[in-house]
Amino acid sequence: MKRVLGVFLFIALVASCKRDLPPPGVERACVLECERGVSRCDALQCRRGCGLILDRLREGERQTIFTCMHHKATECTDAQWASCAAQVGPYIDGGPIAPERKAFEDE
Repeated sequence: MKRVLGVFLFIALVASCKRDLPPPGVERACVLECERGVSRCDALQCRRGCGLILDRLREGERQTIFTCMHHKATECTDAQWASCAAQVGPYIDGGPIAPERKAFEDE
């Protein structure tokens, strides 16, 4: 009986150690790259961040975002992932200047 219980506990332990990765594709590639390269992020933060920026991953902006996470990010939070994801393409420098506010005709 003890041997059966030991085998059962061993199987349960091995099953619990299995990594929980997203399905194959851009999100999984992002998670794996994040775990390898972004030292301030743990596995859960990488998974959350890559899920958050999924639209930018589909647009091919992964390298730009990881450059931002490597050099500009001070912590690995959802807000930092979103900030790096917003600074791509034409918005890499913060975006265009806001239009000048015009007075209404009746003022």
